[in-house]
Amino acid sequence: MKPLLREYRFKRNVDQKQVAEVIGVSQQIYSLFERGKQLPRIDIAFKIANYYGCKVDDLYEYEVIKDD
Repeated sequence: MKPLLREYRFKRNVDQKQVAEVIGVSQQIYSLFERGKQLPRIDIAFKIANYYGCKVDDLYEYEVIKDD
Protein backbone atom coordinates (compact mmCIF):
# COMPACT_ATOMS: atom_id res chain seq x y z
CA MET A 1 0.00 0.00 0.00
CA LYS A 2 1.48 3.31 -1.11
CA PRO A 3 0.23 6.59 0.39
CA LEU A 4 -0.82 9.25 -2.11
CA LEU A 5 -0.93 11.99 0.51
CA ARG A 6 1.97 13.92 -0.98
CA GLU A 7 0.28 14.08 -4.38
CA TYR A 8 -2.94 15.35 -2.80
CA ARG A 9 -1.00 17.92 -0.78
CA PHE A 10 0.84 19.19 -3.87
CA LYS A 11 -2.46 19.52 -5.77
CA ARG A 12 -3.80 21.61 -2.89
CA ASN A 13 -0.54 23.64 -2.83
CA VAL A 14 -0.08 23.45 0.94
CA ASP A 15 2.77 22.31 3.16
CA GLN A 16 2.79 19.49 5.71
CA LYS A 17 2.45 21.88 8.63
CA GLN A 18 -0.75 23.39 7.22
CA VAL A 19 -2.36 19.98 6.73
CA ALA A 20 -1.20 18.79 10.15
CA GLU A 21 -2.77 21.81 11.87
CA VAL A 22 -6.12 21.23 10.16
CA ILE A 23 -6.27 17.52 11.05
CA GLY A 24 -4.91 17.99 14.58
CA VAL A 25 -1.51 16.26 14.50
CA SER A 26 2.08 17.49 14.48
CA GLN A 27 3.94 18.05 11.24
CA GLN A 28 6.28 15.19 12.20
CA ILE A 29 3.38 12.76 12.55
CA TYR A 30 1.85 13.87 9.24
CA SER A 31 5.24 13.34 7.62
CA LEU A 32 5.20 9.73 8.86
CA PHE A 33 1.77 9.25 7.27
CA GLU A 34 2.95 10.76 4.00
CA ARG A 35 6.04 8.56 3.83
CA GLY A 36 4.09 5.41 4.71
CA LYS A 37 6.00 4.89 7.96
CA GLN A 38 2.82 5.03 10.04
CA LEU A 39 -0.88 4.71 9.25
CA PRO A 40 -3.26 7.29 10.67
CA ARG A 41 -6.02 6.24 13.04
CA ILE A 42 -9.34 5.93 11.23
CA ASP A 43 -10.66 9.22 12.63
CA ILE A 44 -7.56 11.03 11.39
CA ALA A 45 -7.79 9.28 8.00
CA PHE A 46 -11.35 10.62 7.65
CA LYS A 47 -10.15 14.13 8.53
CA ILE A 48 -7.43 13.89 5.89
CA ALA A 49 -9.87 12.61 3.26
CA ASN A 50 -12.35 15.36 4.15
CA TYR A 51 -9.62 17.98 3.85
CA TYR A 52 -8.63 16.73 0.40
CA GLY A 53 -12.23 16.17 -0.70
CA CYS A 54 -11.88 12.46 -1.38
CA LYS A 55 -12.63 9.06 0.13
CA VAL A 56 -10.21 7.38 2.55
CA ASP A 57 -9.59 4.65 -0.06
CA ASP A 58 -8.40 7.33 -2.51
CA LEU A 59 -5.53 8.26 -0.19
CA TYR A 60 -3.65 5.03 -0.91
CA GLU A 61 -2.60 3.03 -3.93
CA TYR A 62 -3.17 -0.66 -3.41
CA GLU A 63 -1.17 -3.51 -4.91
CA VAL A 64 -3.26 -6.36 -6.26
CA ILE A 65 -1.98 -9.72 -5.02
CA LYS A 66 -2.92 -12.66 -7.19
CA ASP A 67 -3.28 -16.17 -5.82
CA ASP A 68 -1.83 -18.73 -8.21
